[in-house]
Amino acid sequence: MKKNEGSREELTDAIPARVARQRKHSYQEYLTYLRLARRTRLDLGMDISAVDAALSQGQDEFSTIAAAEGRIIGRAHPKILSTERCTIYIDECGSHTLSAKERFKAFALGAVIVREADEAVFDALWKQWKRTYLGSDAKLVHEPDVRKLSGSFWCGGDKTKQQTAIIQLDEIIRKLPFSAICCVLQREKYMEKWGQEAPNESLPHKNLPNHLYVMMLSFLAERVALSLQTHFEGAQGRLVLEARDPLGDALLQYEFARLFLDGTAYISASYFRQQFLPGLRFITKDANSSEMQLADLLARPCADKVLNPLADPPRWAAFQPKLCTGRVTANSILGLKVMPWDESYECMLPSERS
Repeated sequence: MKKNEGSREELTDAIPARVARQRKHSYQEYLTYLRLARRTRLDLGMDISAVDAALSQGQDEFSTIAAAEGRIIGRAHPKILSTERCTIYIDECGSHTLSAKERFKAFALGAVIVREADEAVFDALWKQWKRTYLGSDAKLVHEPDVRKLSGSFWCGGDKTKQQTAIIQLDEIIRKLPFSAICCVLQREKYMEKWGQEAPNESLPHKNLPNHLYVMMLSFLAERVALSLQTHFEGAQGRLVLEARDPLGDALLQYEFARLFLDGTAYISASYFRQQFLPGLRFITKDANSSEMQLADLLARPCADKVLNPLADPPRWAAFQPKLCTGRVTANSILGLKVMPWDESYECMLPSERS
């Protein structure tokens, strides 16, 4: 850690000061626009009393914010610059609305990270597996079909073929060249702890938890950026997401752009600009992307393990060794974030606490 970079605990304590500084800058812009409006109205011979009142109120609010600003702790900055590239494929499971009335109580966002140099091998291995066990490499692998033995996993109703495909799915996951990160949020426990609010004031929108995908994307991007430094020798990454609706995709693009401008409470904006190529790329399931199909399979077993830490969900044993290692907090590895955390999840972490 550089001397001017704070620990995670120091950065957490400094969130109010960082938010106050950002609000101070916003107020400075606001007051500048009000002064411009006042001068314009004067030039036009118009009444300026309403603008003067707004200016007076804004200056009083600005003074309060400026007085509240404390010490700003330096956030993490990248240390390694590499010409290597990785592609990060992201998919989710569960409802992204806190108040959703569904039996599955979690929302999970998973990322599959593949080196550009490994993409051809990855694609060939996955397609060979589909030809062998599903009958065609054109088959689309969708996580609910695996659980329900439907779609591509119907296998003509042959139970022997179905079970063989399931068993061999774990084997191909172990063989494929990729690393994984997953962020899991339990909706009910989140509501008990934070209600409808964001977990800290550094997040840009108070109603962010009503669109969990947007909030979780920033958490996932933090961990992917760190993993590109620590596990991929500083490689740059391109984020690829499954296309949703135009508004949903636009919200995610906006959040990703915000990371390039503001960073987060823990990661500087320059960190994101170095580690990621600008802009998100969206693809549909019909693109038959091998890597995206694996991302589709990742989120559910991680979420199932969080919902029942003592259980052994299908594919969890295959994905767990792929999760990026390294301690982010006292109760979190780089490859797995659980919100909110409690002691029951200790069994999910490696026994060697480094």
